[in-house]
Amino acid sequence: NTHNVKGGTVLTQEYMKQARKLCDRKQLKLHLDGARLWHAAHALDLSMAQICADADSIAVCLSKALGAPAGSLLVADSDTIAKAKRLRKLLGGAMRQSGVLAT
Repeated sequence: NTHNVKGGTVLTQEYMKQARKLCDRKQLKLHLDGARLWHAAHALDLSMAQICADADSIAVCLSKALGAPAGSLLVADSDTIAKAKRLRKLLGGAMRQSGVLAT
């Protein structure tokens, strides 16, 4: 996937595999912020499934990648999604483009 601090550099599959190994050793979950997942798949000539294979959860932003007016997706197991929904509400999460959509 691309990395913001590195100027949009696409991280290699080897990097992801090393991250997976580290998470396994430390008993951590690996989350992939796939805001630009489609761009990374194109740059690496891999499917999105291949890129996401080592992640426990994936978030994608439809407005960044596909030019949709709004929308983000969280892909994970049902327990992780339930926890994320609760935390989103606790932290005041809402649709960030709702004003634009209303006009």
